[in-house]
Amino acid sequence: MDGWQKLADKFGRKKLSERPGPGHSTARAGYPVTEWLAMLWNGAMDYLRGDDAAAKLYLPQDHAPKTGEIFTNPDPGLVACSKLRHMGDDAFYKGEISKKILERSSATVA
Repeated sequence: MDGWQKLADKFGRKKLSERPGPGHSTARAGYPVTEWLAMLWNGAMDYLRGDDAAAKLYLPQDHAPKTGEIFTNPDPGLVACSKLRHMGDDAFYKGEISKKILERSSATVA
């Protein structure tokens, strides 16, 4: 995140807050699941089912997406993109995004 912010500051023509960026559109529209990703996702189903939040997000309709299916994650993606645009890398390192990552990491390890 810090590297992205530095590149935008040095070479960008617009501030991050002025551009929605590819993450914003990808979160909204989704993306087709590749064959490789579908295989990995399918292999992780038991692990994902062991965590209610992960299952809700990554096992839509209670199965791993198949090759070519469109996977979307609009809510968390749009919120994160919005915060990053407005707060820059501080949103990632010092804000709510980092707190949520740490909470999920701690819950997974425990």
